Amino acid sequence: MNDKGVATTLDYILIFIISSIILTSSFLVLSTLKSNVKSETKKEVLENTGNKIKDEILEIYLNGYLGEGKVTKELNIPTDASGDIYRVGFDDGKLSLESGEVIVKINLNKIQSSVELDGSFYSSERQKKVFYNGSEIVLR
Repeated sequence: MNDKGVATTLDYILIFIISSIILTSSFLVLSTLKSNVKSETKKEVLENTGNKIKDEILEIYLNGYLGEGKVTKELNIPTDASGDIYRVGFDDGKLSLESGEVIVKINLNKIQSSVELDGSFYSSERQKKVFYNGSEIVLR
């Protein structure tokens, strides 16, 4: 009996299965890597944006506190973080930026003990403002 053709067919099937496993593993590793890079990029964008908003909040707080009374300032910030919109608001006395599972909290240098913090907005909104009226800071 001649089994030579059967052995060759089994060799091809084994090579195909091993190649499929390697290819699938490569796709999984690359997709995980891509997801991690996007998440880290989003976090970096949110941190930079949060620091910029914090600076604006501190500026209007000091201007209002030193005599200007009510102060409103329009925020010029990105409309997305890695292609996704994000929410800006206050949480436990900190500035909070959230986009999907990525959450960044920025400390406001203790001004939360002097004034109330209120409001939130989404990055996709046309106008994003921070307002100080002497007793509270509001995001809208």
